[in-house]
Order: sequence, then structure tokens, then C-alpha cells
Amino acid sequence: MRAWIERRQALWTNVGLAVLRVSVSALMLMRGAPRLANISEQAAETANPIGVGSELSWAFAVFAEFVCPLFIMAGLWTRLASLPLLLMMSVVFFVVHAGDPFLAREPSLLYFFAYAAVLFLGPGKYSIDALLKKRSEHS
Repeated sequence: MRAWIERRQALWTNVGLAVLRVSVSALMLMRGAPRLANISEQAAETANPIGVGSELSWAFAVFAEFVCPLFIMAGLWTRLASLPLLLMMSVVFFVVHAGDPFLAREPSLLYFFAYAAVLFLGPGKYSIDALLKKRSEHS
């Protein structure tokens, strides 16, 4: 009976991790996708919150808000892909929206904590990372 309960808990934990990864990353993709429209215009108009230049800030934003969520949704290099998002959400919270009321800053904080959970908990069983790990163990 105890083994059955543990398997059941593991199943729900892994389903929960998959739901977290996919849902949060799908929402982030919706934020990042518009950055790909009118690329030259977007790159020139992007804010430069940490002083690296508009184009580099834009490239990092696209990478963090569009490319990294794709990796996280697939569960490929999940922990590594969460790091740029954590950095990005920190900059958004502490720099870009520093003077704004808390409600304007709250989404970046929620994304930060969601991606922190992904970083600490990993991708779970239903991910490419888990398949690769399983394959390497059988080799």
C-alpha cells in the first residue's frame, strides 16, 4: 500500500511540474512573440535598463522570453534555460519597473518565483531531460 501511495505522489508531482513548465512558459511566449515583429524597429526602441545597448537588450529579451520558454516547455536543458528568465525578471522587477506601484511589478515577481521553482525542482519525468537521462543510464 505504501509503495502505491508513493508512486501516486510521484505521478502527481511530475504532472504538476509539467503543468508548471508548460503553462508559465506558454504565457511567457505570448509576451516574447511580439518582440519578433518588426525586428529592426523593436531592437532600436528596446529599453536599455542595464546599460548594454538597445540591440543587446533586445536580443537578450528575445532569447529569455521566446527561446528559453520553448526549451522549458519541451523540458530540454530546463534548469539552464530558467537562468536567463530569472535574470530578466529580476531586472524587470528591480530596474525597469522600480518606480511603479507593486501591482505593475507583480507579474515579473510571479514569473521569477515560477521559474525559480523550475530551477530548483527540475523538469520532472515528463521531459526531454528525463528521456536523455534515462537513455544515458542504459548506455
